[in-house]
Amino acid sequence: MQTTFMTNILLAVIAALLLVLVIQNGSNSSRSSVSISSGSYHDESNGGAVSSEAVHPSLKENAAPMAQTMVYQALVGFPEGCDRNRTLAECTSAAAEVVKKDIDNLAAGGKGPRQIFDAVIEKYGMEALTAQAQSIRRMRTGK
Repeated sequence: MQTTFMTNILLAVIAALLLVLVIQNGSNSSRSSVSISSGSYHDESNGGAVSSEAVHPSLKENAAPMAQTMVYQALVGFPEGCDRNRTLAECTSAAAEVVKKDIDNLAAGGKGPRQIFDAVIEKYGMEALTAQAQSIRRMRTGK
């Protein structure tokens, strides 16, 4: 049962990460193409003009809720009153709500998932991440 639960969590994290990649790369390629290396995009609806913004404007409004959900799913229930065998998303203790509010504030302030994870790790440590999220983090950072 534990293996099935962990597999489901891993699949949820992977699905969320893939969704973020799809959105970052532009889900509607007929309207825009994203240039990851330059951090800009070509807006076909504006004569192909290059924008200096790192994210297509239509994606900004959906970024915060998606980042929050992904982070909640990738964190263990570490706050007081939570079961460490569950994710933060499943915990409703007062301490968990404080952590979620911190994450909400970061997302509302325009922070992306990586920046939110960086802040969470800085404040609560790597132990706050699920085993799968820790593994992904190590692959990304080499630590």
